[in-house]
Amino acid sequence: MLFFLNDSKWQEILLYLKENKNNFIDEETFDYIYPKIIYNLSTIFFYNKDYINSLIYSEEAIQFCRNKNKFIILPYLYYNSACCLCMLKKYDKAKEYLDNSKSIFKIQNNLKEFQKVYQTDYQIYFKNSGFTI
Repeated sequence: MLFFLNDSKWQEILLYLKENKNNFIDEETFDYIYPKIIYNLSTIFFYNKDYINSLIYSEEAIQFCRNKNKFIILPYLYYNSACCLCMLKKYDKAKEYLDNSKSIFKIQNNLKEFQKVYQTDYQIYFKNSGFTI
């Protein structure tokens, strides 16, 4: 799926996907792809420096994943949210989310990926936060 932020049709597509009667996607498939779609939207907003909307979509996907017990993309969502929160100077919440991301990556035996990304992003997002991981 390709989304253009200035075209409101992507919001209609998401609403349609959420409808139980859409007949094009079963619940299991939806539960797998929906958080990925939302994560991608959040990332697009993030790269466009729209941190508030990025955070809104990340939060939605975090809640969705937690409610459905879908944890594969969850550490990425927490990480993305932590970056947004730092840019919005909400450092306490950013630290909490960064810790959540690291913990889930560790549980998934993928801590090296977290450390690699964090080292790359530290100077951009986390340097002014006053915390290190």
